Amino acid sequence: MRFSTTKTTEPDRTLQLSAEQAARIREMTVITSSLMMSLTVDESDLSVHLVGRKINKREWAGNASAWHDTPAVARDLSHGLSFAEQVVSEAHSAIVILDSRGNIQRFNRLCEDYTGLKEHDVIGQSVFKLFMSRREAAASRRNNRVFFRSGNAYEVELWIPTRKGQRLFLFRNKFVHSGSGKNEIFLICSGTESGR
Repeated sequence: MRFSTTKTTEPDRTLQLSAEQAARIREMTVITSSLMMSLTVDESDLSVHLVGRKINKREWAGNASAWHDTPAVARDLSHGLSFAEQVVSEAHSAIVILDSRGNIQRFNRLCEDYTGLKEHDVIGQSVFKLFMSRREAAASRRNNRVFFRSGNAYEVELWIPTRKGQRLFLFRNKFVHSGSGKNEIFLICSGTESGR
């Protein structure tokens, strides 16, 4: 592993990793994550948090902070999460993240633009009550239960009330795990206006 001892310089040090350590780093994906391991630095064992992600097929990039350096670890995780939040917020599709009960966990900027509602006003509210008739809500609740029970989500077309009237959206749905705290599963619904 190549690293720099300061934030502003190119990597100037090299550490020999065990096969197991290298394998653990190679398992990291393109999504910012962290792992803890013990490295030998200047003939001393140092416990570190590695915070980073895969940047191409052969390289991982990120920061290594000593376990006792909590502010550095928190800062590194915060930067990674901030980037992810910005991607969701600025995406060119309407993104709504739902829990298993259909309650809104995220509502990106494009959703706000279409509906005139703000994310902070809809967080925790039922997507079924906010955007669907009773009949549509009943059908969507059934779909949602099937999604979560089977673990398979599929595309759905829905009429959504917008500031410019009813619009037909095609939602592509994908499951994700929370990644922190209690292991929860969320449904990411990424919608684009359907051309029909």
